[in-house]
Amino acid sequence: MSWNFRIMKRKGEEEEEYYYTFVEAYYDKDGNVDGWTEEEVAPHWDSLEGLKDVVDQAFSYPVLDEEKILEAYNANTCLPDTEG
Repeated sequence: MSWNFRIMKRKGEEEEEYYYTFVEAYYDKDGNVDGWTEEEVAPHWDSLEGLKDVVDQAFSYPVLDEEKILEAYNANTCLPDTEG
């Protein structure tokens, strides 16, 4: 199983409130998102350049929309990988 840092859109406390955060996303053998950390994570690295690379990589992927992913999962369909 592989993983990387991704940006996730999550529902906030208020009705129409959303926020964005970093999560660790996990992938199945076919490269599909298969899970993610429940808690937000703070990417860290042993060098400033390494940290910049990790953050740049996270921004290079589509934003994961937690609400839509959970709806698809509960409907037993494939997981969407983009914000809509």
